[in-house]
Amino acid sequence: MISQNDFIEKVQRRATQRQKLLSILFKVTGNLFYTKKIKINYQKPKGNFVFLTICNRKSFPMVKYSILSFLKNSNLHPREIVIISDGTWEKNDGKTFFSFLKIPILIENWTESAFYHRDKGRETLYQYACKQIWGKKLAAILKYSERQLTLFSDPDVLWYGSPINETMHFENTYLKLSIDNSHNYDTGLIETMSADYLYDKNPINCGIVLIKGDMFSFSKTIEIAINKESKNPGNFSEQTIFALLSSEFGELVWTKNEINAEIDDVLSPVLRKSNYSNALIARHYLWSLKWLYWRDVITIL
Repeated sequence: MISQNDFIEKVQRRATQRQKLLSILFKVTGNLFYTKKIKINYQKPKGNFVFLTICNRKSFPMVKYSILSFLKNSNLHPREIVIISDGTWEKNDGKTFFSFLKIPILIENWTESAFYHRDKGRETLYQYACKQIWGKKLAAILKYSERQLTLFSDPDVLWYGSPINETMHFENTYLKLSIDNSHNYDTGLIETMSADYLYDKNPINCGIVLIKGDMFSFSKTIEIAINKESKNPGNFSEQTIFALLSSEFGELVWTKNEINAEIDDVLSPVLRKSNYSNALIARHYLWSLKWLYWRDVITIL
């Protein structure tokens, strides 16, 4: 398995400028000329789940196409779309930008999730959310999963199929994640939890999370992990917590053919159209792959 850090170090110098320019070019092209070409069938059946994301103001265009790709290619539409502000934009900004969506939409600030958990006595999760964006993300996911089945998606995800269908059965507590291209965890939390065993399992990515239930009632480790992160949150903090949860759940994951988080086509030819498997449900365009995100918006979506 390719090491993400090693790979990026080798290609970053020669690729950075090209990737930035291409990302700007494809992004402008997509936003100026492509939106009206995306036909959404709003008559699709609705599933009993919410589509959740959290973002900064700069990510609005990516969130837009992430949602549009889901509505276009998923067999089921969500009951509601929830977009959480990371604090860089106000609710009215989101309501105005996403007003084109013909589906129930809820705009919230991250503080609403943080206060939700503090009111439940989860002071350490509140503190974690106040300190780091990944704490804000975890707080939002855990809030909504306690209420109903929740599909979380990072902004840099495009959807090509259905992660949920009408025949799927979900237990009262459920968690499904995707596989990362390498083990990207908070080493401090790994040490605190004596969790070196995670390196012997599939590397977990939490850019897409399908979750239901009260994780605090289910998990034996989540409160200890959040307590550590509330004091000194590290890199990939929420991803490490989800890896711990995944281990407790028995590692229910989508295959790499279903959800792609690879980065080995970072130097893909500019004009080549991506050729994905028919089994692909979504792709998470990590790190320097944002230009590929926008290329795929134009050439595939």
